[in-house]
Amino acid sequence: MQSWEKGYVEIDGVKFFGDKGERVNPEHIKMLQDDPSNWFYLLKHFSSLSPEERNLLVGQKIMFRGREIVITDELIDQQLNTAGSNFTGGIPALASPRLVFAFAKKYSLRIITASEEYYWIVKSGCKDCTFALQIDEGIKKTEGIPVSQKIGECPVVKITSQNSRLVFREQRGANDLYEVNKIRGIPVPGIDQLIVVLRWYNNQPAPRFNTVYAGFVSPPFPDKRQTSEEFEANKLFWDQYAFIVDCLG
Repeated sequence: MQSWEKGYVEIDGVKFFGDKGERVNPEHIKMLQDDPSNWFYLLKHFSSLSPEERNLLVGQKIMFRGREIVITDELIDQQLNTAGSNFTGGIPALASPRLVFAFAKKYSLRIITASEEYYWIVKSGCKDCTFALQIDEGIKKTEGIPVSQKIGECPVVKITSQNSRLVFREQRGANDLYEVNKIRGIPVPGIDQLIVVLRWYNNQPAPRFNTVYAGFVSPPFPDKRQTSEEFEANKLFWDQYAFIVDCLG
């Protein structure tokens, strides 16, 4: 649910900064694009990748953190080892970033067609939209997913007085430039919700996927390029959460 205030919108209680733009409509979703740079980015939400999908990525030239790189096996493995939520293995419809984006496009079109509550968040140079997709029994049956199987694991937990002694600070992953809270020795909960984040750059004719992950709505990580208000709001959120690593089985 989106709740608009001056200068930001609250989505499931999380603040996203920007101005209210036009309504997101089904034609925008039909135009959605993804490419190898999206696929590479999304690898941080996987624990493994098939040889066939890996071959589609290795050797591709993409823009990553403002520079052109060539995707290698080493870079892929670094992404796969990044702390974050993961899609459950063994689900054909969600077996690779490429397939996740196709899945997300299909069901995003359904939710945007059925609702008029989603608006673009206008920022400098682009506009974003974030929303949740509940993966219910009907979707699971359509996609051949066992009803009892969760589509992903969400290893992000609230820091409490009971688990705070287990928390430590560490870089999120080899390809990430910021530190996050991490925690060891607790189980990772399963989840049946996808979070879809769309981005439409001002100089581009169509929107694209910014990310798709199994989990709950969360803001960007604090970044000095953000306004002071946005930076502090994002920092406040992430100071309260930790990524589960070395989890119990």
